[in-house]
Amino acid sequence: MPSATPCLGLAGYATQEVTIDGSDYFVPATGEVQYIMLNDEAGTEVQISPYSVVIGSETFYIPNEPPLIPEIVTQGGFQVTFHARPLPSPILQPATSIPGLSYARQVAENYIEAANDTTNAVGHFFHAFMDFYARFDAPSPTEATELLGSEEDALDSVINAAYRLANITHDTHQEEWHGFIRQVSLLKPDPDDVTSEQMTPAQALIEQPVPPAFFHQRQISAESTDKTRLNQQTYKRDDSGGSGIWVFVLDSGFDFTGQGATELGMEDINTQTYVVPNKYTLKGIDEELQCEEDIADRALDEDGNIQGHGTQVASLAIGRTYGISPKATPFLIKIDNCRIIDQEENKIKTRTLQLRALEDALEKVKDTVVENNLQGKAVLSLSYSKTTRKGKPKEYKQWKTRCRKQLIDLEALGVVWVQTGEEAPAAIGTPDNNMITVGAVNKRGQLCEWSSPEGAPVDPRYGTETGRYFPVDSYSGLAAYFLGLEREKFTWDPQGPPTQGREFCQKLKSHITDLAYRRYPMEKVLQSLKPGQELPFPLPPDVPVAYNGARGPQKSQYISFLSYFP
Repeated sequence: MPSATPCLGLAGYATQEVTIDGSDYFVPATGEVQYIMLNDEAGTEVQISPYSVVIGSETFYIPNEPPLIPEIVTQGGFQVTFHARPLPSPILQPATSIPGLSYARQVAENYIEAANDTTNAVGHFFHAFMDFYARFDAPSPTEATELLGSEEDALDSVINAAYRLANITHDTHQEEWHGFIRQVSLLKPDPDDVTSEQMTPAQALIEQPVPPAFFHQRQISAESTDKTRLNQQTYKRDDSGGSGIWVFVLDSGFDFTGQGATELGMEDINTQTYVVPNKYTLKGIDEELQCEEDIADRALDEDGNIQGHGTQVASLAIGRTYGISPKATPFLIKIDNCRIIDQEENKIKTRTLQLRALEDALEKVKDTVVENNLQGKAVLSLSYSKTTRKGKPKEYKQWKTRCRKQLIDLEALGVVWVQTGEEAPAAIGTPDNNMITVGAVNKRGQLCEWSSPEGAPVDPRYGTETGRYFPVDSYSGLAAYFLGLEREKFTWDPQGPPTQGREFCQKLKSHITDLAYRRYPMEKVLQSLKPGQELPFPLPPDVPVAYNGARGPQKSQYISFLSYFP
């Protein structure tokens, strides 16, 4: 039997498992309802909570105590099996091993952090309430306003403080504290060596990865409602996760140190990567001044930190933790490199993307698609290009002509090209070809001032490290997600007509566009701009935001402002 999928709640304190459709899932001890979908024709929705499993219209109640013998329940054509999750015997004495002490410290630090958050929220509310109450002791409303500000501002302060306090009760910390108590009790030192630095069985159990519910993922499956706050919505998606689909990410390089290779699903780096040769990326640069021809993303900032974005783009598209299609197969291509500008101080600078380098990368994509029979099963993600329109019309025309040829070749193979960055979308993207152009909105669903001026769907992620290139990542992951999920809809006939590629790509573009919906009323989509700031392009007719369809069709409407702040 396969190991249980820790997709629900915190794996560290789940005491029961439930088998549904041949797969095991952890049942959380506390927490919100979580969602999955069966891989049946109807895509039946499954809801799992600490108290019940709901499949379609059938409700299966979780046993009060973990059953010692598997409990099989059949109802309405569905069958589930409840069984206890194997756990080490709880040890109520303090853990004395080095791993145990280290983990206990982590637990304590997290608990203190959340306790401070709660204390601050309570104090803020109490202070705001007392300020408002003090107005009644003032000699007159005028003096109250002079001393304590306007009554409207005072009331707003109370309301905001109340919301802040209310949000604490929905914070994920609240789930974690229950888990931490159990986790600490399960920390069992090595009986033979209390100084052992090896992870104990209990720690290995506790530290199982929990699939994500990060902001950009919750946003991409968000329900269109002003009643449910986004931070209370779960990330709902099908478990197919882009399985069977390849995603080609063309970027500045990739970091495989630490957990990089694991996060990106790199089973074989040698066969899943390609580096465009320096003869194309660094043409005209002396060999002595060329950086090594490898996959590494070595563009550094002044502090020596990687400033390229290949790893981020790939992770948010197909990463095992952060990705929209975590089961897709990655193929990573480095399309530019750095040149040395100061050998003594080892300073380097990224070379501007060269047209011949891009062509070489795209030729590699086409060859790989043909060799692996990936027609209709591949997505290309390119997050930057080259601005050449101003001052260099001949060069700009050459870029357009040669890139359009590549676009047509890829379209014939059923490869969907997801693009953002500089002027490439405007130069070669059209409504009826295989390029999906992407802009960006902020957390509230408002158009970013540097985003796409068109009415095409935009990406909802505006994360820790932001930039005009990151919208492409979630969107290419979403394209792969739909190709893997809707296999019957997106089929490829090897003997199909010459027009099959364009029709196939158009079908996927239409599917994504039809599901996308606007998250903010049009009159408020520009409120993210600073006072006096204007868009450098006309206001688009609509700002539909990407959506994975997991909650059924949604309509464009207003989601509460407070929904966007956890």
